Amino acid sequence: MICGHRMRTCCVPICRHGVFFAAEEVEDVAVIFPRAVVISMSIVVFGYMMANLAYMIILSPYQIINTSVIAVDAVRPVLGSTVALYAMSVLVAVSTFGAANGGIYMAGRQNFSAARQGSLPECLSAIYTRWKTPVVAIVFQAATVAFYLIPAEIGLLVNIFSFTSWIFFCACFVGLVVLRYREPHLKRPYKVFIATPVVMTLASLYLVIAPFVNDPFSCLYVVAGILAGIPVYFLFVYRPSSPDIFHRASAVLTSWTLVIFMSALPQVKKDRDRCLEPSTRSDVF
Repeated sequence: MICGHRMRTCCVPICRHGVFFAAEEVEDVAVIFPRAVVISMSIVVFGYMMANLAYMIILSPYQIINTSVIAVDAVRPVLGSTVALYAMSVLVAVSTFGAANGGIYMAGRQNFSAARQGSLPECLSAIYTRWKTPVVAIVFQAATVAFYLIPAEIGLLVNIFSFTSWIFFCACFVGLVVLRYREPHLKRPYKVFIATPVVMTLASLYLVIAPFVNDPFSCLYVVAGILAGIPVYFLFVYRPSSPDIFHRASAVLTSWTLVIFMSALPQVKKDRDRCLEPSTRSDVF
């Protein structure tokens, strides 16, 4: 039961997203991706089922409805109140560390890849020369997270993150369906059944529309924030439309970043060509 609680609090975000962020490091996508998804999700589903089954066996329906710490109440008859409290606290801390570790890897890898392909400032694609890690992208992500935590409204932050994530998930699902019919002959090492993205598109649409009904003003602020990134992209990232002063400022920022973080830029042309290979394309799904 404790193992099930540990897995269900930690593994869901990692197995759901982390495997896809490692696509470029995977040699055989057609074999590794399905295997990783099936194995990881099976473990998580089994953990969920075992944890909930244990709760229903140990606790009465009244206790389940009225408890705020169901895991602690479930293990208290076995371990005692004090041990149960500390044991579950340690498991939650370990779960948080595991989720944070996966989040750091995924977010840093995303920023690094986006910068390398020209969607973010070039300095974020710098690699630490000793450990070959995208340290600048990770530091940027940490600074961004620290900025978001300033209001100290964790509940609001979680809701905004969920709403924003499902907007882009929906766009990915729609793009997958469009590419399947617009370019049906593309080589796809990993190909899902077409009903899967269709169902996920409908589900993500619900998860985007429902928050609008519940709290339209907060959702409008999020949408406005997303749209505000468009002029920033054209001014600072999209070079044909940005003034020369921004090009020079970007070059200076990149130079200082390389010096401060003892980093080097990757071979952009080679890496961009690799991104177009079938095993690492974003449309292989």
